[in-house]
Amino acid sequence: MRAKDFVGPMPPWFDRGAFLDWLTSKKVTVAVGEKHNWTDGQTHYLLELNTALFELRANYWSYKDKGWQDAIDWVEANQFVKGEAQ
Repeated sequence: MRAKDFVGPMPPWFDRGAFLDWLTSKKVTVAVGEKHNWTDGQTHYLLELNTALFELRANYWSYKDKGWQDAIDWVEANQFVKGEAQ
């Protein structure tokens, strides 16, 4: 999965709704962080998956913000519990 897959209807904006749906499908717990600010496009999510934690800070005005891809890579790296078949 690539951040580019979440381009919203107004490129290059990132589609947070589709991203949150994808996180839910991967069983990621999401909490809104204290630095979350819709006015300036700043997104701050605290993600938890299989006891692993990730702090996502990215700007939704562009899917090219490195934070989005870092979060996607983190989910993909942590989606399986040790010993679980992939």
